[in-house]
Amino acid sequence: MPITDAQLDFPISVVFILSAPRSGSTWLNLVLGSCGWGINLGEYYRLWEWPGHVACRLCEADGLAECTMLHGVDRVPQQNAFHFAALRSGKRVVIDCSKDIRWCHSFLDDPRIDVKVIHLVRHPAGYVESESRRQKDLTHEALLEQWEAENQRISNFTAGLRTAAIAVSYDSLADTPDNAFPSLCGFLGQEWQPAALRYWEIPHHGLGANGAPSVYLRERKVANYTTGDDAYYEAIAARNVAADTRFRERLPEEFRRAAIARPYAQKLMAELGASWTP
Repeated sequence: MPITDAQLDFPISVVFILSAPRSGSTWLNLVLGSCGWGINLGEYYRLWEWPGHVACRLCEADGLAECTMLHGVDRVPQQNAFHFAALRSGKRVVIDCSKDIRWCHSFLDDPRIDVKVIHLVRHPAGYVESESRRQKDLTHEALLEQWEAENQRISNFTAGLRTAAIAVSYDSLADTPDNAFPSLCGFLGQEWQPAALRYWEIPHHGLGANGAPSVYLRERKVANYTTGDDAYYEAIAARNVAADTRFRERLPEEFRRAAIARPYAQKLMAELGASWTP
């Protein structure tokens, strides 16, 4: 039986994680979605941007033709996208890491939705090192310009919002979760649940996947699931939570120092209450 509009007329909170690529958005999405009060949908916009996109890597990995939670979502209008997921999951806090400002903007005026936006920022050298493995034709300086331009674009968007927005540091969340997560969850109106850091112990029906989901997808039936960083991600479950700092081994110190000395990086550090070191 199809879901009616009346069934989708209830209040929910939608948390949009906006960030530059390779900044920890998938990881944060999984951690917040592992708290008992939330459900993570990953890059949920894919279903409407690219109709026919596989809805859920978890169910795909388990050999299922459709997602056990999101089946039927292809018949849902975009304006009901998050209410559909909330109804199916039984959760009223939905986390989305589509990282698409237009997608976020399209839900700002829905009176049923309490929109909260997280601007997630990664150490600029961390972004450059990670992205340089994907955009090998660009110089480190060009990638640093990308980092600044993308974060500036998000900063400009969140500055003009009528809804709640917060900027947080990926590095602080990962390195000092006991200090950083309680305040972030407080901003969301929820309590921090430390067990959520072991996100791979919880089923997730989100869209999209990079290294973070590989911790649980690799153990299923995905034939050729590789990330390019397999050894790094395979060790996640066995080590303490910490930010990825491989950039300190792979980028020259002079560049790392110059990256955090940029005026915009200094401005962000002050806003984040962070203290990036080279």
